[in-house]
Order: sequence, then structure tokens, then C-alpha cells
Amino acid sequence: MTPPTEGDYFIDVTVIKSIEEPVHLLSGSIELFDVQPEICWGCNEYLLVKVVYSLKQQLEDGILSENVQCYSNQILVFKNDGSPACVYWESATKLLQRDWATNYRID
Repeated sequence: MTPPTEGDYFIDVTVIKSIEEPVHLLSGSIELFDVQPEICWGCNEYLLVKVVYSLKQQLEDGILSENVQCYSNQILVFKNDGSPACVYWESATKLLQRDWATNYRID
């Protein structure tokens, strides 16, 4: 994949152990940015990747609720008690209508 310009791009990734024995090891979104061809040996570009960890992992690592990053196909909503949740857009609209969530953030 060659990004047309420098910027933020999101793709979903699943890593498996082997084709014969698929084992779900990692699933999430990675952020591609900073194309720097001079850093990569034998290739046209260098892509630095950052894994977006699960909501639970981010909170355990001390990330503030308002700074949590959701996977690229989800948005961040805040429950009535102020706690964050990463949900799909379709779910977010329903949760807001039912007053389960009070606010949302789209990255």
C-alpha cells in the first residue's frame, strides 16, 4: 500500500500463526504516517506504525478517558458515569437516543 500523501491512515490488522493453523494473535488498527524513503533499505518508502490498543489496555496503561483512541471503525462515547466506551456508529446513535451515553467523539 502506498499512501498518496503524508498523513494518518487506518487499516485493520489480524495476525495469524500460519495458514495451516490460524491463531488469532492481534487485531486492531495501526496508524501509518511519516513517509521517509531514505530510512528504508531496499524499498521505496518507510512507514512507521503505531498499534491502537484495546480500550481496556489503554485505561490500564494510564491513558485518560478523553484521550482514548478507538479502532478505526469505532467511535468513542462516554457513558452517563463518565466512563469511555468504543462502539460502532450504528450502536452509538442508539445509545445516545436511549440516554445510555451522553457524548461522543469521532477521530
